[in-house]
This record gives sequence, C-alpha cells and structure tokens, in this order.
Amino acid sequence: MFSDFRLAYYRFTLQVGEGGLVLPPFKGDLLRQEKFETLLRRHSCITARRECVSRCLARTTCPYAFLFKEVEAGPLSYRNFHPIPPPVAWHPPPEKKTDYVTGENIYFHLALAGQGISFLDKFIIAMRELGEEGLASGGHFSLRSVLSLCPLSGTEQTVYNYGNKQLTETDLFISGSKLEAWSEAQRPLKRFQILFLTPTGLQVQGEDMQEPLFPVLVRELFRKASLLYYFFHNYKEMDINYRELLRKADKVQTVKDHTRFNTGEKRGSVYGKAVGLLGEVGYSNLDPDFLPLFKLGEYMNLGAQAAFGLGRYRLKIPVRQLDS
Repeated sequence: MFSDFRLAYYRFTLQVGEGGLVLPPFKGDLLRQEKFETLLRRHSCITARRECVSRCLARTTCPYAFLFKEVEAGPLSYRNFHPIPPPVAWHPPPEKKTDYVTGENIYFHLALAGQGISFLDKFIIAMRELGEEGLASGGHFSLRSVLSLCPLSGTEQTVYNYGNKQLTETDLFISGSKLEAWSEAQRPLKRFQILFLTPTGLQVQGEDMQEPLFPVLVRELFRKASLLYYFFHNYKEMDINYRELLRKADKVQTVKDHTRFNTGEKRGSVYGKAVGLLGEVGYSNLDPDFLPLFKLGEYMNLGAQAAFGLGRYRLKIPVRQLDS
C-alpha cells in the first residue's frame, strides 16, 4: 500500500521550573499560543520577511507555514486537495489537570512524516526557548530530553538531552512496510474498536459528521495518507484500489456506538470550541486492508486541527480473534 512511507515518533520531556506552571486543560493550546508561534517562525523562516506570504517559495519546506498557514498544492492533479495536510501531529499529554509543581515532568509526543522529519530541530529549538523565556501566562520549564521511539518494536534512541543541547541523528523510524507487517500479524481480523481521545472533526457534504460513519473514516484516512505519501515522499502514490477499498468499507457493520458529538459550545469544555466525535465505537465484518491506514492515523491524527492534537484516537484490537 505505502511500503516506503516513513514516520518518526518522538517524546519531549519538559520539566517544570521554580514556582510551578499553569497550563490550559487541553495542552495542545500551548502550541497554538502566539509565543510558540513567534518562536517557531523565528527559527523556520529563511526569507527574513515581516509577514508570511502565500507566494513564498519556501512554504513547502517550512514547519511554521504548515502549522499556522495553509500551504497550497502545486501539481494540477492535486489542486482539489487544498490545503496540503501538515506532515506534523502533536500528541499533548492527555491529563486535564492544569497545575504542575516544580520538578514535575510533562510529556509531549510528536509525529513527523517523510520529509517533515527534517522539521524536528526547529520544534526542539522553539520548545526549548519557550520554556526558557517563559509562557505568556507566567512560569518556566526546561526541555530535558527528546527520544525517538518506535512503539511497534519498543525501541528508543536519545536525539537531544539537556546536558549538551546537541541534536543526535537517528535512523529510528516506522516505515510503511512495518505498518503493513504489523497489520498482517493481526490476521484473521474481524472486528476492532476505535476510541476517540480528542474531538475528531470530519465533514460529510459540508456538514459536521455527528456519528462515526466507517466509510467516511476510511475516505479521510486514505486521503491524508495518500497526500502525505505524495508530497513528502518524493511524489510516490499509494498502491491500492481506492474504489475497491470503499466498496469493502460499505460492508463494515457498526456493532456498538458509545460516541458523542462535541459541539464546542459547552462552557468550561476541556477542548474549547473544538467540534467532533469523542468516545468509543466498535466495527465488525472488517477487511485487513483497512488496518495500515488506521494504524497510521493513530500517529498522524485525523480531521480538523490534527497537527495540534485534535482528532487523536486509539485502536483497540482483541488479543485473539477466532473464526465464527
């Protein structure tokens, strides 16, 4: 399907400084604050312009532009897919608490796809300086380490530590081949559950999807994977029959649905105005061809504001699945 796909996954360990730290209930908001945006732009921009402009030739290689500006597709055949999805997905810590004491560790995870892996140093510098300069609301932290992880094998490598502040190169990444091998090992596959951890906002014919329609999930996962493969892996195209995949998706059955639609209007909501699905849904009558896409989506998130931690979900697969 996408054997040459490359995905790098990192864990950022932040240590709270003197006086403690107060963070928003949804920690992804820390990454959307103006101070982090300013720092990332400072270290990403190579044009020295005062403002980010749509005609900038460096936009397709700029982490700041992908996070905070829409980057347009260039080739004619892909202009209908606007904008290009960022090759970036943050996984903020899931806890809802806001007060952290001196010395406490906070863990952010970051997924980067293909050529987006080269963005890592800019994120490390921006996060380190954000902690050193302090948040707009007050409080400091230090970036203690960044580890490269491969959750499929359980291996890890240090790429940055507080002691020497040097970035160490690593060849540890998750390939499309590894995702496909993992998926193959799950056979025979008949069912799985999806737990939507943060609001997953998708649309159907211009309207918010308020129930977990399996064909829509497959369509959006395929769209995101194919665009990430094309734009960030030297214009490679996925080797799969898309119409046949959707035909199989139409046959999948929903066996339980404990999801709810987050409207973004509830006062005091952890996710602010974020709109999308939360909760758990189960599906049966599955085809194994779906698994690599859903496993990739676990890392890259899905839907609106996926780069900042929305649209995060977890696959739940029974330990053993027997033929009926």
